[in-house]
Amino acid sequence: MKVLTPIQSYTETAAAGNSLRAGDLAAALGLRRMAQNRYRGPCVLCGHQTLEIRDGDRTVLVTCWHGCDRQAILAELRRRELLPDREQPFDREAWRREQERRREAEGFRRVGELLAEAALQELPPTDPARRDLTELQQRLRLDPVAEMAWWKQHKPELAAAMLEAWRKHERRLRRRTAQWVQKLEEEGSCG
Repeated sequence: MKVLTPIQSYTETAAAGNSLRAGDLAAALGLRRMAQNRYRGPCVLCGHQTLEIRDGDRTVLVTCWHGCDRQAILAELRRRELLPDREQPFDREAWRREQERRREAEGFRRVGELLAEAALQELPPTDPARRDLTELQQRLRLDPVAEMAWWKQHKPELAAAMLEAWRKHERRLRRRTAQWVQKLEEEGSCG
């Protein structure tokens, strides 16, 4: 069996202050993207095109649909230094930061797609800027975290405005949900 060399080992990823994502592991294994944060390719044990990797709540989820033992797959990935050793304690604070970063990137993606869609509706069909906007939409869908990081570095004012728009939208949704729940509770206590 050919041993794949990781593009970036888990220890290098952790040292850079990032947690491992399915895309990182998939790139190291040469897997192809099937959907957002879902990748498929050859299993590290049996070699069949049945290994699936996706992001879970706290970690990367690994499944071989050919039936290979999950623990054996994880052991092989640890041997290749693509996953941390089991002895490493779970860092809840790092996990929270990563979840917040992903949630922020998802909001950035939504606002960016809405802005791009509104601009596309205003532009004439022959305008060359349409191509840039559709490429932006694709980049936002493929990797919102990386795209948000680029915008924060190169266009910080615009990125900050987009994130603030998303936060205001989130606050509005929370208020409406609280009002709706309160109304339901009042109706339930009266009936």
